[in-house]
Amino acid sequence: FDYRSTRGGEHIITLPQEYQLKEVKADNKLVNLQMEDGKLALPVLPGKHAINIKMRANADEKLLLTAPNIDLNAPSSNITSIIKLSGERWVLWTKGPLLGPAVLYWGELLAFVLVALIATRVKFSPLTTANWIILGFGLSLNNWGVLMLMAVWFVSVTASRYRADDLNRFAYNTSQFLLYGLSVVAILSLISIVPASLLSSPNMGIEGNYSSSNHLQWFADKSDGSLPEVSVFSISTLFYKGIMLVWVIWLSFTFISWIKWAWNILGEKGYWKSKFKES
Repeated sequence: FDYRSTRGGEHIITLPQEYQLKEVKADNKLVNLQMEDGKLALPVLPGKHAINIKMRANADEKLLLTAPNIDLNAPSSNITSIIKLSGERWVLWTKGPLLGPAVLYWGELLAFVLVALIATRVKFSPLTTANWIILGFGLSLNNWGVLMLMAVWFVSVTASRYRADDLNRFAYNTSQFLLYGLSVVAILSLISIVPASLLSSPNMGIEGNYSSSNHLQWFADKSDGSLPEVSVFSISTLFYKGIMLVWVIWLSFTFISWIKWAWNILGEKGYWKSKFKES
């Protein structure tokens, strides 16, 4: 932090006792200070100066990571809090000042579940409501676009049933060709997302104040003394990989039935109209 003072003296700040004080720098110069009962007495000089304090936690990574309680014992402003996590952590929730990271995924997932509950009332696919939720959960962590493509494929195949019986050969074959092409694109897209699901990290849609999946940053305009409370709830990415493995196994068993469903519907009026009719 930076401070400005009109006179010299001493200022005491409160640091968490469960942290080990590593070093204190004033204007980028080491200062030999010791913490006593959670209190650190800083020498104050007239003018504007910068203080840098490094501490080390005596605890491993936890499910709920909370920033240390620090009280500067003086009003402060323009406070930036940053938590950097390793790539092996799966961030599920964050808490802190209003201007900071937000995990958008849960809102997106809730909206999808509501849409799935409504959409499955119209029978346009072989999927049950539970199937849609499971499929959506697996795809939403990596690629919402593939999920939308699957929905378009199911709707298109179902809609093909309602083509006019007297549709001419060119129009019918053109529609069949487009359906075959869409089916190939949908199948290949779903297959290609499998290795990405197993090897990549989950995309939780973390945005806000220049934050990303493992870089979380908050900003508070002012404080009476205590620095803002920020916390992150995260688990190991091993849980994500385990969930994705189960999801891929489920998909491998159910996907074959979807292909059979689409193939049967596309052949109800003929897979292709030839130029000559049998007499």
